[in-house]
Amino acid sequence: MKQAEQYVRDALSGLESRELHPGIALLESHQFRTTVDHVTYDLVAEMLRIYSTDTQSMVFRAISRNGIESLLLKKKPRIALDNRPNIEAEVNSGGYDQNILSDAYISAYCGRFLRGTESEADVILTPVREGAMGPTDSAGGYGPFTSTTQRYAEHNWDLEEEKLGGGAWEQFLRSGDIKPLYDFRDEITRHHEEFALPLATFLQAEIQTLFTDLHIEPFSPSTLEEGSSFLETETIEHKVSLGHEHFSVDQIIAYPYSTKNGIVYIRLFRVWDEAHATYEVVRTIQTEPKKIGDPSMKNFDSLRLDSGCHDGMHSLDCHCDCPEQLEQVIKESLLMRDDTLIVQLTDHEGKGWGTIWKGRTLDIMRRHNDEQDPTGQEGVRIGNPIAAAALYGALGVPPDRRDYHAAQAVLKIFNIKHVSRLLMGNQDKIQAIASLGIHFQLTEAVTIHSDDHLGDEARQGLEEKHNGVVSGLYGKVLYRE
Repeated sequence: MKQAEQYVRDALSGLESRELHPGIALLESHQFRTTVDHVTYDLVAEMLRIYSTDTQSMVFRAISRNGIESLLLKKKPRIALDNRPNIEAEVNSGGYDQNILSDAYISAYCGRFLRGTESEADVILTPVREGAMGPTDSAGGYGPFTSTTQRYAEHNWDLEEEKLGGGAWEQFLRSGDIKPLYDFRDEITRHHEEFALPLATFLQAEIQTLFTDLHIEPFSPSTLEEGSSFLETETIEHKVSLGHEHFSVDQIIAYPYSTKNGIVYIRLFRVWDEAHATYEVVRTIQTEPKKIGDPSMKNFDSLRLDSGCHDGMHSLDCHCDCPEQLEQVIKESLLMRDDTLIVQLTDHEGKGWGTIWKGRTLDIMRRHNDEQDPTGQEGVRIGNPIAAAALYGALGVPPDRRDYHAAQAVLKIFNIKHVSRLLMGNQDKIQAIASLGIHFQLTEAVTIHSDDHLGDEARQGLEEKHNGVVSGLYGKVLYRE
């Protein structure tokens, strides 16, 4: 890792945000890498905060060949806008064809038309949750908690988006009428385009939305029990105590959702701290339509705490296997008819440090590895865990800043008593479950059965974690010279 010391210094000095244009701030840029059909494409990812008004903004990850400013010289560049709802990306359900996003990356890299279309993409914009941004203002965000006292935090577009979509999914699964889903998609597209417009004006570019068709697997409306509905649209507030700490937990919505493997049941929560000043977003995914308060909620076959990975889920960066792990849990649970609960911590990007700082660790990893001999004979290739440990070690802070109080607060509401299996290997997460008094029989780390599709970076990162190269107390990453 000594070869990477300069990269660490560069990473620490590379976080100066600057204004590209009135209403457009460049927060950070780093190397972006994705793999399509076993071919790897290297692009540039830039984090942009774009203001539609003085009080409202959104953050986009802009992915292009050479950066936004290089497009100022191009006549009529094309912006490809990722207009998927968060739920679609974060549960990887298959409602939208992700090959479309991959095609956009190929177009940006090769400068040619998208396969099967007459459109060309020069830059791809993907909206980023505020909670995924990072813990400090200097990093451009407020995460993993969003503070209501900070500017722009009142604009909770991600929560409103999912609440709007939940009702549409219930209507579709109840009646088979797909129109509510198209209406929902049109509203999301309109909203994303509104915030992308200042960038389009700056570049004198045209906006093209990427996802125009829904690809819903065949289903039977009778899958939903006759005479009952899982949909809950009214905000339900719960008070929870964990030791000496007290939390308010708002259930924003509960709704059924169709994945390519079958129907799951979603709940979206906002977990407030004791002062009611900050909150964290938590989503739960059930394979059975259990209602809170029902006696059946006391027992589950399987339980998993799943930390969000915005880079992998939304942008298909190839450094990790997070999307594959989550999809495998959902797929196997539905196939085996396991009564499974997944607690998805959507604001845990980059082990709680956020996507801005995570971009710095990816830059360290890629700049270091790209200088190594391709045969691996010279130097040592590293994964993101070691790169993160190096960066945060230089900062004098722990590489993992996550805590699991929000997950515990939600689980306390569920009042679970017994779980047959915990589907995770992180000892901190397992301890968080055990401290609630939930009894479990065994724990299993989720492993990918066939990782042929995983790239070298993901394999290297998995190897570092599984072999204990950078494992410390409770499985947290520690940097070793």
